[in-house]
Amino acid sequence: MLQPKNLKKQKTTIYKNFNLWDLVVFLMTLLISALIGFTIISKDNQNYTTYSTLIFISITILFLPLFINVKKHSARLWLVLVRLIKFILSNNKYTSSSKVANTKSLIRIKEIKNNIVYLSSSQLYKVYKFTGYDVVNRPENEKENFINHFLQILDQTPFFITFIKRTEPTDYNHILEDISKNIKKPGMSKDYKEYQFASQKDFTALSEKEFRDCYYVIIYASSVQQLNDYEGELLHNLNSLNLNPCELNSLELLYFHKTIYSPFDAVPDQNKFENKDLIKNPHEYLAPNNLTINNTHIKYNNHYFSIQTIDEYALDIPYYWIQDLFNTESTVIWNIHQIPSENYAKLIDKSALNAETNMVLDNKSSYRTRKAQLELEAIEETSDLTLSQGQKLFNTSFYFISYGATPQNLKEMEKQNKRNIATLKSNLNHLVFKQFDGLNMITFTPSFHSKNQTEMVSRNLAYGWPFINEEYDDKNNFIWAMRNANPILLNIWKRNNNHINSNCVFFGLSGSGKTTAMKKLMLNSYYNDKASIIVIDPQREYGDLTELTNASWIDLGTGKTALNPLQINMAIRDDNTNETTLTNEVLLSNQINKIIEWFKILNPELNQDSQYLIITALKSLYGSKKYNFYNLNKDISKLENNEYPRITELIETIIDMKFNKSEAPIYEPERIRLKNYLTVNFLNNGIYAKTYNNYTNIDLNKDFIIIDTKVLTDNKSTTALNLAFYQLLNYIQTKINYNFYTSKLKTMLIVDEAHYFVDKNNMATLDFLFQTTKTIRKYNGSITLTTQNPADFALSQDLINKTNAILKNIQYNFIFKQTGDDIRHINRLYNPSNKVEDDNEFITAPEQEYLLRAHKGQLLFSSATGYKIRCKMNYNDFERKIIFKDKETLND
Repeated sequence: MLQPKNLKKQKTTIYKNFNLWDLVVFLMTLLISALIGFTIISKDNQNYTTYSTLIFISITILFLPLFINVKKHSARLWLVLVRLIKFILSNNKYTSSSKVANTKSLIRIKEIKNNIVYLSSSQLYKVYKFTGYDVVNRPENEKENFINHFLQILDQTPFFITFIKRTEPTDYNHILEDISKNIKKPGMSKDYKEYQFASQKDFTALSEKEFRDCYYVIIYASSVQQLNDYEGELLHNLNSLNLNPCELNSLELLYFHKTIYSPFDAVPDQNKFENKDLIKNPHEYLAPNNLTINNTHIKYNNHYFSIQTIDEYALDIPYYWIQDLFNTESTVIWNIHQIPSENYAKLIDKSALNAETNMVLDNKSSYRTRKAQLELEAIEETSDLTLSQGQKLFNTSFYFISYGATPQNLKEMEKQNKRNIATLKSNLNHLVFKQFDGLNMITFTPSFHSKNQTEMVSRNLAYGWPFINEEYDDKNNFIWAMRNANPILLNIWKRNNNHINSNCVFFGLSGSGKTTAMKKLMLNSYYNDKASIIVIDPQREYGDLTELTNASWIDLGTGKTALNPLQINMAIRDDNTNETTLTNEVLLSNQINKIIEWFKILNPELNQDSQYLIITALKSLYGSKKYNFYNLNKDISKLENNEYPRITELIETIIDMKFNKSEAPIYEPERIRLKNYLTVNFLNNGIYAKTYNNYTNIDLNKDFIIIDTKVLTDNKSTTALNLAFYQLLNYIQTKINYNFYTSKLKTMLIVDEAHYFVDKNNMATLDFLFQTTKTIRKYNGSITLTTQNPADFALSQDLINKTNAILKNIQYNFIFKQTGDDIRHINRLYNPSNKVEDDNEFITAPEQEYLLRAHKGQLLFSSATGYKIRCKMNYNDFERKIIFKDKETLND
């Protein structure tokens, strides 16, 4: 992107970098040399002309060093000397006790009221803190849309605004206070307290070492009404960019202004704030005791800071160029103000004329001629963008405030800015002898105080997008993973407009860290969120948690576990209806439908006649004198397990069925076949007799339940596994109902390695999972699916479509290391049409490369926005002790 020099400062160059001002000073030196040379010698001297000429030439030569260009000062020596003289003659020492040079005179803030800063100049402003948005790692189409949207916002913002980037220590005091309260809770288990102690240790360590970039925006106005108008417009724009602006209150405003110059100072005293002493007289808090202005820095009480700015930008600036400027520990102040369009012609025409003149006056150097041509091209491109695309011109300036406990520390931070500016091939101005001017520049007033602003078209500003520190902070005490050096604080249970459920999916190869991460999430929900945990475990991965949590362990492979499919279970419903309030007739109708679906898993060829016979027999059985379930006065949801009928009685009912003459030819043959089929499978040591023709004996009363299906999984019988899984989901839904309506608990259901329960020939199980993902959020619940074989969900188009419907109801996506084929399958599951270009795939090309090379514990994580964060799992001491197998560790 071409960027012209400052249009207002575009000077006519006579030769090389010798401009008109240099010519004026040079002529003045000639005049002084002449005055001295031709007046110091008497005209009566016979050698007057010779001596005078020699003196004139000598003095002129002495003056020539004044025109040396001093790079450090971005000026010629004569201008540096002018600044030096001005600096020496100025008052450079201020104290809080001085009557002439009092530090309070440097504070322009008059009052802080209702979160508004009032200046002595009758101007006022508000400050908002906002989050970043890492547009660089987005898909190309998303990048383009976002930048174009930001460009439009800039063009529609005619008022003065200031952006600030500050590196701040992260404040975890509120989290540490919450953890301390948890530790002190009476009656909590030893493991619970150990878990809290481990969290406390982690957050204490982070508080001592973690710093992060924080972003602020200042809105200026001349009246409260105008400020409200500007504020509403800007907040709408920031929210449309998903930047979540948050207004600073009066106390935060005091601390914000104080730490601009003194980041080492403590937070203001809360009691003083409540008494409003500091709000009415903010200069009492903001003014330093001593302030001394040196040639290259300012001493503020007992520490130092300096101000730098940019003199000149490269003719060709890259995309995201401002990110390089923000890559520093210094505070960066970025002012922008839209130039009135009626001034464009004058600015651009004058600058273009100067560039053309320079090419004519200095045409002996092809290098300098080409440079002048590029400058003219940059001016013409700016003109084209304003004319053809309607883009706006802005005055913009950057100031860098560096800090140090000593001058040496200060220089180290300044060097960082110098390296960043050099990367952009631009010129950094250290404001030597002009630090007081710099101090005026960084006071927040809606005007420019120096000539260090540059005119930029909105394209160059928009494509400089620097706010990339996209925090993921749910304001809770659970460190999920680390993104670079910053923690991701995750709360899957939060609800807002962007987080509508707590459902999760984990994709990852065996050994990628997927199961370990799942255990971490599970333990947090159990300890911190008081959630009831239910795990369906087909690979016996979770047995190590039973002793810790006093879990109920249910092994479906022992032959001793019984699940009665005829037992009435409470479903979770899309309308959030409490099934215990429904009539018995509705409950029984729902139960009969589920029994039919279960029989269809057992026998996918179950025809309509057999279904009719089963439904008729069930209605007769449930309505018999023995059970009388249709009696409105009978609460069939609270019966004991042995008070429900079994399949033996269903078979007996089918045997006793009678048909009239017209029905007998149709149903009698089917009745006999059905009776024989059920008898073979469920009676006389039939394959399903022990498990499904007995009273239910599983214990779902505890709040941590692990259901082991490994034996069924190892038997490679999809039918047997899905029969059990379908029944388990029925019983689990009853547990979810109980947790929500009676125990008032959250419920977290984990289906580990869910691909084991997929049958392309029978969608009943997947349909059940789909209904659960849709409805569980209404019961304050979460369902989490994990898999290492996404290909199993892509065996048919029907499977793909149903899986896609499930994924649409999942808020949190965790994707660990994958193969290329698995990535293609995952992309197809998220995009069944399979017609989207690579740039629009769920896992983009750069993300695919990341997953292919990922180490154990590295993953992509996405939630509300769909943006996937690259991060690495983080485990505290307690988690490592409990869930790491054989003292395993993550790769460094």
